[in-house]
Amino acid sequence: MNKLFLASLAVASFIACDGKATCDSGEVCDSLGSDSGSDCTNLATALGAVTYDCDSVGYFYDVNYVGWGSSPELYIYETGSDNPWNEQHPFPADPFEYDPNGCSELYYLELDSVASVGEVVEGSTTLFSCDLIGQMSWLVYAYDTSGNAVECGAFGEDVAEINEYYGASCPAI
Repeated sequence: MNKLFLASLAVASFIACDGKATCDSGEVCDSLGSDSGSDCTNLATALGAVTYDCDSVGYFYDVNYVGWGSSPELYIYETGSDNPWNEQHPFPADPFEYDPNGCSELYYLELDSVASVGEVVEGSTTLFSCDLIGQMSWLVYAYDTSGNAVECGAFGEDVAEINEYYGASCPAI
C-alpha cells in the first residue's frame, strides 16, 4: 500500500481520550487510547485522529479509533458548487493495524481518481481529482463493535455546508 500521506497535506485531530478517561485496568489513557500495555478492551470507541492526503493517483485516508469498533464511513461533498457532487465510501471491514489489547485501531482507505461519474465505485474510486481538494469537505463516522454510530467529525473547505447537506451535526476536527 502507498502510505505517502504520512507527510500529509492536512491532519484533523479529535482527542476523545484526553487523560481523564480510564481503561478497564484503571490506568489513565493517553490521546490514542494507550495505557502502557494494559487491557483496554472495555474502552469506548471514539475518533482519535483523521489523516488525509492526495497524490497523482488519488486520495488516502487514515482513521484512528480509540478503542475497538467497526469500519468507519467517509462522506465527501463538493462545497461551493451550484450542482455539487457527493460520495459515500465505507472503509475496509478489517483495520489496517490494531492494538491487540483493545486500545486502538487504524483504518486505511485509498480512493483512486476516475474521469467520469459512471466509473465511481463506492469504497475504491472517486470523481474528485487532487486539484479539487480546496473545494471539498468530508465527514467521518466512527462505529462501535455493534455497528452503532458513536461519533463523527467534519473537516475540509466548509464544515457547515457538509453538515447541512447530510443533516449532520459533526464537530470540526
